[in-house]
Amino acid sequence: MSDRLAGALGKVRRTAAPRRSRNILLLSTIAAIAAVVGISVVGGLAVDRMDDAAAVRIWEDRLAIGQLRRAVVDADDALLAYVLTSRTEFMNAFYLAEKPLEHYDPAAVTRLLPAAEGAPPTAEMLTILREGWQIAIDLVRDDRPADAVTALRTAHVHEMHGNLRRTMDSATERLQSTDLARIARSNAWKTVLRAMTLGGMLAGGCVLVAAFRRIGQAISHGEAAGAQIEQLFVMGDMLQSAVDLNDTNAVLRAAAVRLMPGLSGALYVFNNSRDRLDLSTRWGHEGAGPCDHMAPTACWALKRGKPHLNDDGEAALRCAHSESGLITLDIPMTARGQLHGLLAIAADGPNARQRLEAAQPIATAIADAMSLALSNAALRDQLRNQALKDSLTGLYNRRFLEEVHERLCLDSVRRGSSIGLVMLDLDHFKRLNDTFGHGAGDVVLREVATTILACIRHSDIACRYGGEELLVLLPDCDLDIAAGKAEQIRQRIASLTFAGGISVTASFGVAALPDSSSGPAALLADADAALYRAKTGGRDRVMRAPSRAAQDALPLVLPEAA
Repeated sequence: MSDRLAGALGKVRRTAAPRRSRNILLLSTIAAIAAVVGISVVGGLAVDRMDDAAAVRIWEDRLAIGQLRRAVVDADDALLAYVLTSRTEFMNAFYLAEKPLEHYDPAAVTRLLPAAEGAPPTAEMLTILREGWQIAIDLVRDDRPADAVTALRTAHVHEMHGNLRRTMDSATERLQSTDLARIARSNAWKTVLRAMTLGGMLAGGCVLVAAFRRIGQAISHGEAAGAQIEQLFVMGDMLQSAVDLNDTNAVLRAAAVRLMPGLSGALYVFNNSRDRLDLSTRWGHEGAGPCDHMAPTACWALKRGKPHLNDDGEAALRCAHSESGLITLDIPMTARGQLHGLLAIAADGPNARQRLEAAQPIATAIADAMSLALSNAALRDQLRNQALKDSLTGLYNRRFLEEVHERLCLDSVRRGSSIGLVMLDLDHFKRLNDTFGHGAGDVVLREVATTILACIRHSDIACRYGGEELLVLLPDCDLDIAAGKAEQIRQRIASLTFAGGISVTASFGVAALPDSSSGPAALLADADAALYRAKTGGRDRVMRAPSRAAQDALPLVLPEAA
């Protein structure tokens, strides 16, 4: 580009005066456009930095408020559970939840959580609430649980708890409004700067097209880089559509072969315990292939957090996992502050080192794209697990049951085995909530869920079907075995003891496919009908659905497999 500019200036000197003045104007235009673009770029960087700093401050404040809120709510819930049950684990949970409140800075709390008009300062409300907690603890230790419950529910302590929660809610809403205003302000500035940049680039493009008609090899290099960027965009779009690791691996192999021809590679990802990296996929490697597993401490790239070149020669520092004799480039894959894996690129033959160094920018771009894809996949898995579990009991929820119920029934019929279903409902649970409070009801539900899990196999599925109604799927269990398991659970629940004179019983309905039911939907309906008979028959009992042998012979009614 500079040679062509020098040649153009030499021609300018040989032109007539009008042509010379026109070229001076052209150069002035180029300088002005460059200044506009430079100002817009610098302004964009400044806006990004200020916006990032503001976002971090808001995020830190919201995180601090959220931690304080969790500490107050979790400590209050754990203490109420301890008062009602006198169980040591709830006291331990209370101390664990309340620990952050021991070291809070009153000035910081006052800044984050300004009290409403007429309300005491937030630090004072926290002190009053903690004093109320300590009084309740002392009463329980004096064997006065009823007085402890009264102490927790005194108007003053209850008012402080409510004021605290309202103050934290108000502060969170205020921070959210501030964050929205920050985003709107930042977007407005970025729109202006992008418009300046776009206008400058368009004008500059027109001027450069008019000034330089041929750019030779520079154009070809630019086209090659543009093609690579386009392929990277395509790769990113494909990764967004990948549903699992197999899809992600397929996209990586296809993109790596196109963008880094002649090079081999491998992708390693962490296992669930994050103490080892497993080979996820590979391409190339006509000779010795990569190892199947490696420890994180065996790779210099992972230990240093930056790319590492495993060169040949005695003076080269090679990773412990690099045993193939190839020259390899290891690139750690990090996204959202977490390490997700390792991308290893290998080359052999002449100029292997030079080819790897030339490919490092595109390999780094590929590693960044894969890092985000792996991070998004991990986040999707985490959200899916949270969506399928009931937060109170830890059992699967109704949504998960709807996903697996029909599939397990079809599989059972296909294998010629039985599948049992136990549906149970806690007796007089509404009366328990009305008498002892919903906190006590939550404690009872958690204990019942723990009891059920202790009675069933790992292959069985326990779900919270709704409210106080629970359900257990028992693969490879006929009607008799399922009824026996239900009776065992009933006895365990009836033997549970709680503080304050709380006693719990449950009614059970049992059905099995194909012993009593003709299909997945009928299995649920038959268990529900049996549960209704147990309720109307006096509660605290197990009722079985009638056996199909006692009914008219009916064919199995199963939905067609998709």
